This record gives sequence, C-alpha cells and structure tokens, in this order.
Amino acid sequence: MLDAEADILSLDLDCFRLLQSYRQSGLAERAERAKEEAAKQKAAAELAEETIDEPPGEEPEVEVEPEDDSPKPKAFNVEKGDPWIDRVCELDGVEAEDLCKMHGKLIAAGFLNFQIRNRITGIEYRVATAGKQYLTKTLEQASEMAAESREDSEFSESADAMDSVEVDEAA
Repeated sequence: MLDAEADILSLDLDCFRLLQSYRQSGLAERAERAKEEAAKQKAAAELAEETIDEPPGEEPEVEVEPEDDSPKPKAFNVEKGDPWIDRVCELDGVEAEDLCKMHGKLIAAGFLNFQIRNRITGIEYRVATAGKQYLTKTLEQASEMAAESREDSEFSESADAMDSVEVDEAA
C-alpha cells in the first residue's frame, strides 16, 4: 500500500467506519462459529460417553440428519481466519452510491478482500491483513491523541489552579 493511499483513506472517516463494520461483523461471526464448534464437540463427547455406557452387544441408535442442499449462510475457513461477510448495504449518513465507491477504494488499497459466492449471496467481503493493520494503527493513534488531550487538559486545569493561587496570594 502506498502512503498516499493511506493518507486519502485516513481522511475519510466513512471508509474507516465501513472497514470497521466488516471487522466487527467478522469477529462476531468467528465467535459464533467457535460457540457452535464447542457445542458440537460437547455433544460428541456426551454421545461417546453414552455409547460407552451401553451394554455390550447392543448398537446405540444414532439419528443422522439429511444433507441440506441450500447455500450455507457464510463461508468459513479456519485456516484462512476470518469468515466472509455479506456486503454492507447501509451505513449511517452514507448514500448508496458513495458506499459503492468506498468499497472500491478499500479493495484498491488492499484493505478489503472480496469473492463472488454464488447467485443468491452475491459478493462477500472480509478485512485483509493490511486492513486489520490499518484499523489497529488508526485506533492506537486515536487513543494516544485522546490520552495526550486528557494530559493537556489536566495540565491546563492545574495551571489554572496555580494561577488562582498566585492571584489569591497577591491580594
């Protein structure tokens, strides 16, 4: 990524908000998948435990759910990390035309990856590594600026207090 691209994007708060929206959705989806996987593992462990408790010679009945041919809600590849997220079609205060341009800007900068899933789902997105780094760096800078601002206001308040003490002593 070029520094000029980062400068352009850093000035565009809406691009940051869009990228952050995809990141938060990806993290939420990842957490949900982890819960589902833990529940499956727990159920498998319980089934295995029940199977061990069966008397010898008897086969336990196992219900098998039929395969579902409908499209999966979201693709998820553990090896590659984050899940693919459906396109964000609305962002507060942003027109649909501008949202389309913002997607292009984020893709061009290498901050957002996309794939064409199928005819039903359409295009899906996920935050690229460069996008994650950009979000982290920007949030760290904002945090540092807020801390400096607090320090400056505390210094200003203590200086005002010192001035009022000096005025009282002079009187």
